[in-house]
Amino acid sequence: MNTSLAFVGCPRCSRFFRQAMRHVLVAVIMMLSCEITAARGNYTQIQSAAQADSLQRLLAGVLPDTLRVEILNHLSRYHWRIRSNLDSAFLYADSAKRLASSVGFLRGQAQALINIGIIHNFWGKDSAAVQYYSAALPFYERLQDTAGIVKVYNALGDNFGSLQRQYAKGMKYLLMAIKLCEESHDTIAIHAPLSNIAYLYIMHGDYPKALEYFEKSLRFNIQLRDSLGIAICLANIGKMYCALHREDIAVPYYEQALPIFEHIGNQHQIALVCLALGNIRLTLGEPQQARIYFNRADHLSAKRQDNVYLTIALCLAFAKLHLYNKHFGNALDYARRAHTITLKLHNTLLDQQEALEIMSRCYDSLGQSAKAFQYYRAAMNVRDSIQNEIYIRQANDIREQYEFEKKNKEIALLSVEAELRTTELQRKRTEWWLLVVSLLFSVAIATRAVQLYREKKKVAEDLTTKNIFLEYKTQIQEVESQLAPHFLFNSLSALGGLIARNAKEEATEFLENLALTYRYVLTHKQQNLVTLEAELDFVQAYMYLFTTRFNEGLQVHIDIDRAFIHHYLPPMTLQLLVENAIKHNIASTWQPLRLVIQTERQNGAMNLVVRNNLQARTPSMGYKAMMSMSREFRRTMQHEESTNVGLHNLATRYRIHAQRLPTIEQTETEFIVTVPLLAEEEIVM
Repeated sequence: MNTSLAFVGCPRCSRFFRQAMRHVLVAVIMMLSCEITAARGNYTQIQSAAQADSLQRLLAGVLPDTLRVEILNHLSRYHWRIRSNLDSAFLYADSAKRLASSVGFLRGQAQALINIGIIHNFWGKDSAAVQYYSAALPFYERLQDTAGIVKVYNALGDNFGSLQRQYAKGMKYLLMAIKLCEESHDTIAIHAPLSNIAYLYIMHGDYPKALEYFEKSLRFNIQLRDSLGIAICLANIGKMYCALHREDIAVPYYEQALPIFEHIGNQHQIALVCLALGNIRLTLGEPQQARIYFNRADHLSAKRQDNVYLTIALCLAFAKLHLYNKHFGNALDYARRAHTITLKLHNTLLDQQEALEIMSRCYDSLGQSAKAFQYYRAAMNVRDSIQNEIYIRQANDIREQYEFEKKNKEIALLSVEAELRTTELQRKRTEWWLLVVSLLFSVAIATRAVQLYREKKKVAEDLTTKNIFLEYKTQIQEVESQLAPHFLFNSLSALGGLIARNAKEEATEFLENLALTYRYVLTHKQQNLVTLEAELDFVQAYMYLFTTRFNEGLQVHIDIDRAFIHHYLPPMTLQLLVENAIKHNIASTWQPLRLVIQTERQNGAMNLVVRNNLQARTPSMGYKAMMSMSREFRRTMQHEESTNVGLHNLATRYRIHAQRLPTIEQTETEFIVTVPLLAEEEIVM
């Protein structure tokens, strides 16, 4: 107590103490003002980088290191929020990371890593951003900071889903964030992952699902009384209803959001809402009201001049307005301006297509058919590019789903192997102890009999466990063989040939059938039996891939009685028989392979018959036969001896579920396989 009084009583120390307290007060006021300004959505009022640097120099020797780290993180955050100087934002975050690391301030170090990751996102370095986000996660886990972990999961989900277009991975992280929020009852942090999931559904075109998540986020923001969050959710819900062509429902949501944005002073959001209301009024045939909204949005955009995407939207809005009023010259000017800007940016293909369509309609109305057709064709090319991106995204989703399921299978297999090793060790220990006891105590015959009984029972349990393991391993091998890499490679090669020939419709149909094939395998591989109708739908898509590759070299005839389509058979049966026929026979224009799939009734039983003409592959074929084959077939042709493993496995699968088994018949000219079609009463459970 006396020391404190002496410290304050000393003139020099007292002056230093007052200066230090004043600097701390300035720092706290600065941070609070930044928070209030950011909450109001008006980031332009934040102090400049020069003022921040001078403040840092002023406080460098006075403030505690942890408070300096927090100030550096705040300065970095506000710089990347207004995007005024990302280099300065990075320097602040890097300084905060190094200072926090030197003093062991885990929370400050984690926040600095997240800031650096966000800055890398703005720079377009998404992979580097993921590394920084992942590096922040262990710090929050050590601190047991649920809100920090949710923040990292949300950043990773947004990065993978919105920026890298890895929707399955992004959705996984966002759902993990929501689960953590629900477990910890954190209603403050949950609205961010809810909104990000809604944005992912928008990118997928699933507007009803996106609407559902925006409404959930709105309820949480209402509970928190977060005006900015409420207004953004209202505007997004209105946007979803517009996408669902329910403009009458969308208007009240936009009109509720507008006064909230006006009260906050967020000019950018006001401009977006005015633009949306103007488009709705134009759609409803009210051009005067639309012009009022468009002019207000244009006025607000001219003040900011920092969002090219808003500029594109305004140009398209005025172009549509002038086109509606038949002012074709003005409409062309605005559409050209929008098109020019979209050519310099990424992720603006939809706006580019709309601009080209408006220009085409203007030239058509002016009687310039040639130019109208030119811009219409350009718009269709952009539309095809968008569709191709959708197909690529769907193919990536299928691949990610397959890899995810394969990884789960591998984990389950390792678990089974570990259990087997444990069981084997326990069995050996039991045998050893039984031997020791028998040698020491000379157990009586009755006791020995009991021991033998126990040993036999243990061996039977081990055999049962091994059988389960072998059956499980066989299922995995079957799935892997059904998704063999050479089949995918050949299919993609055929698809590449179609693309090279510019056969867009054929390539699109080929890709759809390839997706159907893999979707069927992923959907039905766990089922024991499927209907003949489902199997036929699959084999038609599967056969389309082969007929595209072999052209006239493969001729397929399917004759199915509709009375048989609800009977059952093991999944992938037709795929096995078709692939077996193609694998062991020549399929060329000169020697076409004829494949017949038909149903028949024999002695009251229903069967499926698959037959093909015999023309076995051989390396000693003549030149004429070789040249008549397609290049794809010549390149992959090799002489293979049939091991009948596939047909043997098929018989084993039938033996589990039915009394009747497949039959194989080979004549001088044909190879015939007959498989039973099972009614429900024939299936052995």
